[in-house]
Amino acid sequence: MAVAEEQTRREKPAILLGIANPAMVEPLAILAARLAKGADHRLVVSHMVSIPPQMDLAAARELPEVSRASALLRYAVRVASRRGVQAEAVVEAARDPHQGLVSAVESQDARLLLVGYAKPDGEDPEGHRLENVMRGVAEEARCDLVVAKLQSDAFDSVYVPIADETNLPLTSLLVRSLAETGTRARFGRVASPDVDREEASRELKDLLRKYQLSGLGPAELLVGKDPTTKILERARAHHGLIVGARPRASLASGLFGDRSERLADQAECSVLVVRSHHRGR
Repeated sequence: MAVAEEQTRREKPAILLGIANPAMVEPLAILAARLAKGADHRLVVSHMVSIPPQMDLAAARELPEVSRASALLRYAVRVASRRGVQAEAVVEAARDPHQGLVSAVESQDARLLLVGYAKPDGEDPEGHRLENVMRGVAEEARCDLVVAKLQSDAFDSVYVPIADETNLPLTSLLVRSLAETGTRARFGRVASPDVDREEASRELKDLLRKYQLSGLGPAELLVGKDPTTKILERARAHHGLIVGARPRASLASGLFGDRSERLADQAECSVLVVRSHHRGR
């Protein structure tokens, strides 16, 4: 690659795809490539290799885990390439996995971190380890965070419930990026039965205009006492669901808060849980 072209790439914001589970490489890489292409971001795929306390970090490159990680990332790069995106691959060696991810965010100047998530089954130690890693990342990484629970790599249509503005800048980036690669969106808001419906509808339309979403799909106002149930019902007709995390929620007790966790667990489609980074939080 020419020096000038490489410099131009490095000036673009980065999406960092953190890969842990080999079974999730292809759907995550496809999603990351679509987001990078739609948003005109560069894509970096990374895998964390844990280093024992007694080992010197410089010697980590000789570990067999590093060789396996490199092969995993080469596969992710090929998947992204088939989608028209030239990705970079970085193996991070760290004594603590979440610190490795945080360091990768900093070294790559990543604007967004994308990781996969699968709810632990029973007392699965790997699942609980992932919970702990992502809790640390959510608290320390200075970037936007998207946690993807993928049922398939299809994202032909997404349902986007909107409650407030907290995560709308990030949600807007995702929806517009997916729309650039062919995804259709439908937006919704669930209001309690006692609200002024005209005012609630107007507020929803104002938010969609403010964040450049109004032309990307229809919007609907739903009325009900249980917003989660309404969202799950509407999500059945779509390949994906994009939901925002509560501002101060963490993964200490689940996936970004009770409502997001319930949606991720019970939705029949793929779910993207988004959390905007707020400096000074």
